[in-house]
Amino acid sequence: MWKWILTFTLFFLSFVATSQIWDLQRCIDHALINNLDIQIGELQLHIANNNQKQSKLDRLPTLNLDANHNYNLGRAIDPFTNTFSNQSIQSNRFGMSSGMTLFNGFRINNNIKKQNLAYEIAGSSLEVVKNDVTLSIANAYLQVLFSIQQKEIALAQQIRTNAQLERSLQLYKAGVIDPSQLLSIEAQQAQDKVTLVNAENQIRSNYVRLKNLLQLPLQEVFSVIPPQQIKIELSNVENLNVIYQAAENQLPQVELAKKQTEQALIDIDLAKANLLPTLTSFYSLQTVYSQSNRSLNGFTSRFDSIGFVNSTNDAVLVQRSVGNYIQTPYANQLRNNLGQSIGFSLRIPIFNQLSNRNRLQNAKIQADIAKKNQASVKNNLKLSVAQSYNDYINAAATYQATLENQKAQEKNYDIIQKRFEAGIVNSLDLLLAKNSLETALSNTNRSKYDLLFRKLILDFYQGKSLKL
Repeated sequence: MWKWILTFTLFFLSFVATSQIWDLQRCIDHALINNLDIQIGELQLHIANNNQKQSKLDRLPTLNLDANHNYNLGRAIDPFTNTFSNQSIQSNRFGMSSGMTLFNGFRINNNIKKQNLAYEIAGSSLEVVKNDVTLSIANAYLQVLFSIQQKEIALAQQIRTNAQLERSLQLYKAGVIDPSQLLSIEAQQAQDKVTLVNAENQIRSNYVRLKNLLQLPLQEVFSVIPPQQIKIELSNVENLNVIYQAAENQLPQVELAKKQTEQALIDIDLAKANLLPTLTSFYSLQTVYSQSNRSLNGFTSRFDSIGFVNSTNDAVLVQRSVGNYIQTPYANQLRNNLGQSIGFSLRIPIFNQLSNRNRLQNAKIQADIAKKNQASVKNNLKLSVAQSYNDYINAAATYQATLENQKAQEKNYDIIQKRFEAGIVNSLDLLLAKNSLETALSNTNRSKYDLLFRKLILDFYQGKSLKL
């Protein structure tokens, strides 16, 4: 009866979850698009691309327009009469300027090289993040599969205990066993329920972790069903040197460290440029307008008194011509005040608190650090590959041992069960055999998925697709 219930339950769950099943490849593909760390890396790659473009545009001259509008209130110098004036004056200034670097110690060319490397570094860094996410997804996926199979083991053990309880009731009624043996099996039935609940909780926890890595809502309908058959390979693994060479050739962290070293060497050239002269050219065009700017508009004659005649006291008048001034029109001022300038600027560094020398020394030190970091990355990779290789060998041996132990425990349980039904052994011996079998099944399941993950890591180092 219980076998039929188990079969129906698994079939029902499979039917319900069919439309929501995600295999490992689908999980990885989804994470590579939606993972936040990967999205941040892609944005950083866009920034590096913009910096790369800008470094090339730095070769071009600059061109800028400027304009300002001023109010001079109170006492101020009139720019056209060069005298003090107390009246409010409005003025405008317009200008255009352009400049171009002719020589700056090859800083522009070296910066282009640096930004090209920075773009490649950002790309390699993104690939490192993608690889980390891929391995995390694979591990989380296998943990879900492991917990699902642990539940199946717990459910099978519960069915086995229920069958034992039914048989024990028959033996008790027949007077073959005493009440204490029946109570022992009833207690085991209760413990099996606890084990099943714990297995279900572990499934939910592992699903939450996988959903978080996939950036899926926690309420998302999501199911991972174990494949019908998982291929376990206990051999057919490349030797250690082959795996390491493949990892060194295709893993992005190796290329990343190499590009960082090249970039550090370019920083030395950039630091040397600070010790060389800088030559730039410039051109400017400007004009101004002011309310105080006036133009002569004819003359007016007038008589001014310069004194009096003593005898008659009559005023002595002198005829004078006085100029008539009007405000110069706006357009005329802009045209008349138009001025241009063109020239070159040379800057030669002589003494700047030795800051340029210190920057050069620091750049050389950073280059040495980058070289050592590159060597360290290769050493760490070699250690990681060797450790992963040994972990796989150990996992394969452990799986083989647990599988043999499981087979032995299954045979032992069958013998003890028959002896119990014959009244030769008591329920305690039967429960001990049953628990030993349950432990063996759990250990085999655990070692199987540990072996699978170790194999996936070796495949990852060799650039193979991650498949179960």
